Formats: sequence, structure tokens, C-alpha cells
Amino acid sequence: MKVRMTKPPEGIILSPEEKWKYANFTNSFIFGKALTVNTELVKEIIRFSVPDLQIADISIAERERRQEPSALSKASILDIRAELTDGKIIMIEMQVLKRDDFILRLRSYRSQYDTESLKPGHRFGELHEVIQIAICCFDPVGDDAYIYDYQMTDRYSGNILYQNKQRMILLNAAGHQGRISKDLKEFLTYVSGGEAEGAFVEKLDETVRQLKYDELARGEFMRLEDWADDRSYEAKLEGIREGKLEERKISVRTLFKTCLDLGLGETEAIGRIAETYQLSAEEIKSILREQ
Repeated sequence: MKVRMTKPPEGIILSPEEKWKYANFTNSFIFGKALTVNTELVKEIIRFSVPDLQIADISIAERERRQEPSALSKASILDIRAELTDGKIIMIEMQVLKRDDFILRLRSYRSQYDTESLKPGHRFGELHEVIQIAICCFDPVGDDAYIYDYQMTDRYSGNILYQNKQRMILLNAAGHQGRISKDLKEFLTYVSGGEAEGAFVEKLDETVRQLKYDELARGEFMRLEDWADDRSYEAKLEGIREGKLEERKISVRTLFKTCLDLGLGETEAIGRIAETYQLSAEEIKSILREQ
């Protein structure tokens, strides 16, 4: 049986109820919920993203919210952190909006995890092996490959520095090149919005469908929308629309960060901010790129 994600209509402003109706697996809230309520999905994503990894069982699969180490540092929200019973840490991210700094953001996530997990008195040898998996709706590198798999290597011998204990895997839903498993191909087709088939995507689509009938999940989603609305209203009271250009830019960046902290996806956040400030999505993206 072939399945396809629901997609919101383009070019119109959606109410919170309509956003919930059209929210799909690429939505940050739905993505995090689906993978935490069904950890078998997490295991399958790991299995076909890192086929050479002997997967132990998962002891933890959770959406992790991190706090800034200081008031001047950037906060980050990790979509999913899975801890395997052998101690390996798997970070899984969904990235819909193309950003030039996305790879650096992944670096920041990993660095913050290392900093927070190594407590005073611990030795550096206690750092966990970390594998980052990023599911991208765009090509994050530009070589048109389905999958990119990076580890630190020596430029002369090509030997991998395994002692580094880190690896980054980028899944490209817009890719066309390379040999990958049928499961991964169908998954990337599903993420890109096409018709896909197979046991995994059917299970994934069914998990999302059942989640959409969950009133508790719907209520949480609506509360996030309400909070974002409140922040938008506060921004208006500060005179954002009438303010000077630099003041507006600062406020746009602040509200964008707030939307992410509340669990909204980047595309949703940009749409909401564009509506609030009566700017185009491209204008909002341009302001954010200036950071």
C-alpha cells in the first residue's frame, strides 16, 4: 500500500486548527512526538541510516530541550536523543528549511551535549560515542547524494580517527545519486512528499495518523500556538512594525528563537513571523541569515 504525507495548501494563512489538520511528519512537533511514542521507528531509522552499526536496544528516546549555559549563548533544541544500551548516543534531527549554517548548528548541538554530559570529576574518556543523523528536505551538501556519511579522517592516509567518537550522517530527501537500501529510498520519498510504500513507511504514516487523533497531543500543539500568538502580540506592542530597521531585526530574531523554543518548526516560525510583521518569508529569512 502506498502512503503519502498530508501537505498544507500553499500561499494562505492557516488557523491553529488547520495547522494541526495538515501537520505531517516533517513538522517539528509531530516528528518529536511520533518518534518518542514509537521507539521502533527510531530503531528503524538508525538501522537504515547506519547499516554498519550493530544496534543495541534503546534505553531512552526523548525530545531534549537544552538551556543556554549563559544568558549570552544560543539555546538549542534537539529533536530526538536516543541512548542505546551500549552507551552510544544517537541524535536525530529533522530539517525542512534550507539554511547555510545548518552543519554548524549540528556541530553546536554535539558540542553542547558533550559539555553538559561531562560533569565535574569525570574523565574525558567517559564521553559517549555520538552519531548525528539529520533528515533533510533539501541537499545539505550539494552533491545530489541520497546520504552523506562523515567521520574525521587523516588527509594523507585516509584513516578514520575512531577515538574521536563522533560521526555525522546527512539524509537527503532531494537526492538522486548513490546506492541505498529500498527502505531508505522509500523513507526519503515519503519525507519529500511523494508516494512511498513498504512496511516501515506504512508504520510511520499510521503512527502519525493515530497521533492526530490524540486529544492530549492536539491540546499541547494548540497551547504552543497560543503562546506564539502571545509573543507576536507582545512584539506588536513594542512597535515592531513602526520601529527602526535594526530594532525590527532584533525583534524578528528574538521571536524566531522563541518559536523554536516552543517547539515550532522553522518553516512554521518564519510563516508566523512574516504574518506578524507583514513581511515576506524571504525578508524574514534574509534577516535571520544576518546573524
